[in-house]
Amino acid sequence: MFLLLLLLPLSAILQQSLGEYPGIATDLPEKIQKEIVDKFNAIRRGVQPSASNMVKMKWSDKAADNAKIWARKCIARAAPQEERFVDGVLCGDNRVRSTYSTSWLEVIDLWNQKSSNFKYGVGAIDPRRDIYGYTQMIWHNSYLIGCTVAFCPAEEYKFLYVCRFCPAGNSIEEIATPYKEGPPCGDCLDNCEDGLCTQTCEYMDAREDCKTMVLMFPCENVYIQQVCAGTCKCPPGLV
Repeated sequence: MFLLLLLLPLSAILQQSLGEYPGIATDLPEKIQKEIVDKFNAIRRGVQPSASNMVKMKWSDKAADNAKIWARKCIARAAPQEERFVDGVLCGDNRVRSTYSTSWLEVIDLWNQKSSNFKYGVGAIDPRRDIYGYTQMIWHNSYLIGCTVAFCPAEEYKFLYVCRFCPAGNSIEEIATPYKEGPPCGDCLDNCEDGLCTQTCEYMDAREDCKTMVLMFPCENVYIQQVCAGTCKCPPGLV
């Protein structure tokens, strides 16, 4: 009861100050950013079978800012594609709702638990169960990560955890093979750090279906050059 009495005035104050947004989200401390990046990289490094082209993740303030814009809306569903672009690149989306404040390690573990329903080369073992939170984490070239947590005082689930992965993974035609099977760093022997590739391509795809698009339309097409720059210009293994 005492806790409830303390929370009610806080909720009232927040509602008055939030304006057009029902929630508040702030920048994560650098210590938490590193904790998140290290956890993701540990998962990426440990995939089975091992990956020859898994890129090492690093933090992106711009991706975190994009996640923050959506999280402040306190909407549990995925943000539409048009709201997930960072510097012209489409980013992936993972979310967790909670009734209580929890650690980012626990949040990431929830996504990682979906690995029990994933088999490399097959995809979902049980198609009725979700695997996308896991496959996005281990998508080989989704190497920029930015996350935030929003407090949503009017919602039953008051905490919304959101991460952006850039460029986006979970392309339907490649969902069963989110990375290339092979010895760690097999595609980047000269640019490897603890089993993860450190070399990245300066070009990125702005669409999730670029590998299909370039089969139908050549890279010489001006539009394809713009939206599928990664597929058209990056060396194999870095796309």
